[in-house]
Amino acid sequence: MYLLMILFITVVAPFLVMPRYITKGGRNPYDVVLISVITICAAAAVIFMGASMVGDGVLSQLHGSIEEISKAAAQDPTVIKALKLESHDMAERVKLLTAVYDEALKLIPACIMILSCLTSYIAYLILSKSLSRRGEVNKMPRFREFDMPNTAVFVLVAIYMIVWLATMTGSVENSAFYTNMDLLFDFVMYLQGASVIFMLFYVKHIPKGFALALTIVLWNIYMGRSIIVMLGIFDLIFSFKYRLLYHESKKRR
Repeated sequence: MYLLMILFITVVAPFLVMPRYITKGGRNPYDVVLISVITICAAAAVIFMGASMVGDGVLSQLHGSIEEISKAAAQDPTVIKALKLESHDMAERVKLLTAVYDEALKLIPACIMILSCLTSYIAYLILSKSLSRRGEVNKMPRFREFDMPNTAVFVLVAIYMIVWLATMTGSVENSAFYTNMDLLFDFVMYLQGASVIFMLFYVKHIPKGFALALTIVLWNIYMGRSIIVMLGIFDLIFSFKYRLLYHESKKRR
């Protein structure tokens, strides 16, 4: 129930929060999206805290459901074959699947943040197009022009390093902090790297639909995701996108 509430807020909140910032003008579109994301995350945090105060926390409740799901999955021949669990008995299968699901549960906070980024971005595109009929609004820049603000990059890297050091040194016993931060860092850097792909396809006059398909596929492949993340990091350092545009403009001359 709580996750459904958060999902509802994630979808609806951007349409309630962003219109006034879009119509006022002067606000950077990415700042408006960030305001929406912060609002959603704050609401999700309140729900998590409220659930803990009135009873078992959200994750504790989900853990109870996971045990039942694991028992059912442990008897499914398709799951057993896919995970190569034929040599394990029922108890071992349940234990293994429960551990896998528990690890996935740790990523819920980061997943909420990522989903809120996506819904807020899409909502901005929809709202800006709709509100532009009434007056002037700031349109969202092309995704190929996406660039993380320097301040945001420094803050993200600093938090990532602090969490990583705290986890590695044992200052924080629960690795969930690092796991969530790692996923969030990868997502942001992946966006930066994906924008390079979009710019490359734009320069080469390849339809952006192919760039979108490629980035979606690569996100689901560990090696592909790692490459795009590294590309995003290098783009922040060496400005690959602007170099591509510069070389393309020289060719046209």
